[in-house]
Amino acid sequence: MGCDFVTTIPSHTVLDKFRIHGPAGLALFQEPATSDLVEASKSKETPKSKDDVETIFVTLNQSGSELVDITSSADIEDTMKLRMSMLKRYPKLRIHTQLHDAHVYIFKKWIIDYIASCKSPVGSLRAEFLPLLLRCQYDKRFAAKEGIEKFVTLSAQHDQLRDIKMSLAGVSPDSPKACPDLKVMAFVASEGLCLRVNTLWNYAEANRLMTKIFNENGGITSTAEINPSTQKSLDVLVGDGTRINERCTLKKSVIGNHCTIGKNVKIVNSVIMDYVIISDGVQLEGCIVCNNAKLNGKIQLKDCEVGAGYDFGGEK
Repeated sequence: MGCDFVTTIPSHTVLDKFRIHGPAGLALFQEPATSDLVEASKSKETPKSKDDVETIFVTLNQSGSELVDITSSADIEDTMKLRMSMLKRYPKLRIHTQLHDAHVYIFKKWIIDYIASCKSPVGSLRAEFLPLLLRCQYDKRFAAKEGIEKFVTLSAQHDQLRDIKMSLAGVSPDSPKACPDLKVMAFVASEGLCLRVNTLWNYAEANRLMTKIFNENGGITSTAEINPSTQKSLDVLVGDGTRINERCTLKKSVIGNHCTIGKNVKIVNSVIMDYVIISDGVQLEGCIVCNNAKLNGKIQLKDCEVGAGYDFGGEK
């Protein structure tokens, strides 16, 4: 799991599928229609990350439960080639180009042991190791060549021995009967929020989406002081100890703790972090203002990032 991963999907639902079916690995995906972030990212004005630019071809079995192949558009020239060994094991396939890859993977311990035993280090799980592991599902010769087959067999023997010991102790095994076949499953989420904040735009959008999910009262804390003449939309979050003066306009924004907002300030689609001071008449749209920054004078900023502690428009 990446450190930039944000989700409202309960982790136990993903882990339960892994525990019940006992695959070698499990990958998390989300249907794009359920995420406002994915829909908004189609805009031409939205800054794109590498994952947004590349199309990911996700191949699932007929039921959609097993992950058969994952390929980036950068690795495909004119046509997408499917191996005969793949089609023999999976005669019917479903190929998706709209699924959002969350970069969340659950593996059995023998997978980690195999990666540690590799002579050359694995640079990327998704780009390098996962395609190799998926091919081993349907190509036993390739699995034996890569040395994965012996890890699968040892893992199956270990699971069987564990189940025997549990049965002798009068405890029912909590896992399915071990099977030497290699299987990687896919968890496709149809509800909830699942995104990566790997760009500044995604970070700002994630803040806005969280105000909708977790703040039914509009996201205004009890210690915030907001002048009655200030206009604010329901998707605005204001932190503790923040003071907002007269005739301000707040839309689709997150304002942190202990900030001071002057009069006639307009903040739209922006993230204001903690201890920020904004003077009268400032207008912000699509901006990220970091901790302890100061915005002086009647300045207008659009699609800007202001660093921590920066005194913008102040005396040098």
